[in-house]
Amino acid sequence: MSIKTPTGEPLTQTEFGRLLGKSLNTIQRYETLVAPKGRALAELAALASRHGRKELELLFTGALNEELGHPHLQEGVEATERVFQRTKVMFDYVLKLDIPAESRRVLEAMRDETEEDLRRVRASKFALDNVTPVLSEEESK
Repeated sequence: MSIKTPTGEPLTQTEFGRLLGKSLNTIQRYETLVAPKGRALAELAALASRHGRKELELLFTGALNEELGHPHLQEGVEATERVFQRTKVMFDYVLKLDIPAESRRVLEAMRDETEEDLRRVRASKFALDNVTPVLSEEESK
């Protein structure tokens, strides 16, 4: 997870561990050997949320939901993706109409925000599709 210091530099593993209350060895294990589970996933999700990393928050929450037996998160992410995609299509259609310039600027800004949200949902979906199976494989070992 790329979290920055106040000067904009990425945290070291040691600093990241200190932020989570975990040792350097634990952070290194998370990155190379054993995926975090349970409380660690919840802590990572909360940390991602505090730092505005919604896609990582969804990733960690999804892994925790899978661990706890709540497999419907993937369906929710897919439904959210469809809603944002339909909303984007609607904005594109309306922006083709002859509308006042101020309304156009507002709608364009809203469309741009929708596109950014759609990008985040797709990143979360990609992470769920590609990381959750890895986490499940680790549990079976």
